[in-house]
Amino acid sequence: MHSTLQCSIQDRPAIHISELLCQNRSELRSGPNHVATIDSIIELGNRYADQGKLAEAEVLYQHALQGYHSALGQYAVSSLETLDNLGIIYSAANQPHEAKRLLFSALESKLKVFGPEHRSTLMTAHNIGKFYADQGETDDAEMLYRLVLSGKVRSLGIEHVSTIMSMNNLGIIHRRQGALEQAEATYQQALTAGLKAFGPDHMVVLDTLSNLGCLYEDMGQLIKAKHMYKRAMTGREKTVGSEDISTLDIANNLGALYQAIGKHRKAQKLYKRAFEGYEKLLGRHHSRAQRAEFGLIGSSYRSLPRKSHWTLKAVCGKRRAVAW
Repeated sequence: MHSTLQCSIQDRPAIHISELLCQNRSELRSGPNHVATIDSIIELGNRYADQGKLAEAEVLYQHALQGYHSALGQYAVSSLETLDNLGIIYSAANQPHEAKRLLFSALESKLKVFGPEHRSTLMTAHNIGKFYADQGETDDAEMLYRLVLSGKVRSLGIEHVSTIMSMNNLGIIHRRQGALEQAEATYQQALTAGLKAFGPDHMVVLDTLSNLGCLYEDMGQLIKAKHMYKRAMTGREKTVGSEDISTLDIANNLGALYQAIGKHRKAQKLYKRAFEGYEKLLGRHHSRAQRAEFGLIGSSYRSLPRKSHWTLKAVCGKRRAVAW
């Protein structure tokens, strides 16, 4: 059975490299096999991958890989990083066997060429860890993330932004494993390093605060969770603005937390803010907007005097009927 991605250059002639380049007004001034041209093909592939157009991205990456092999050799950085890109594409397209083969091929080559602590080697090891995490194989993901973190601590230092990001990745895996105390210790280590190196408003610090908020919710420590979410939201409002998706996500999380502790009017205000922001940026039917809207309806219902509940139930019932 073929998956949704079945688009090598050989078996998908309808998606031709020249057609993709012409559609995007790229000009092959240096010739189709020049490294500069291949670099442009990679950039276009990255754009398609970001847009979720996996078939087009795969065609471009395959073409670039062949071009880099011819121009630079199979062990060049560009060749090996293109293997990474292809592995990520196949993973996203639910082709885990091909994804795993390509990612491990890239890792084996990078270990041979660059050694275990080179930036590019650690990037591929991270990608394999993420692949395992996406497959639900959290023990293997933890092993890879630990190796990446150890390598970054030695090569970059504990206060490097990339090292702190890896601490967060490891904390996320601990949380998924149910090892909540380990997750807390890892996040706190990341928070300490981030605050020391970058101050309270750096994005890596704000991400860590958000992760701690989610973790404390899982642990039932709702006051701590509220404190972390409020710090994260205040920082994001300063750095990326009140209408950024990440700020709205925290507002939505904080609304859910207030709902859980019975502060329905505060929850209503935050859900309303999140819903209106999502609706403006993503549209009313996006899953984020719908979740915030359901939270808003629930908090509005609970914040009304008891004698009004039957009326609101009838309105909500009509709303659900329309939505279906």
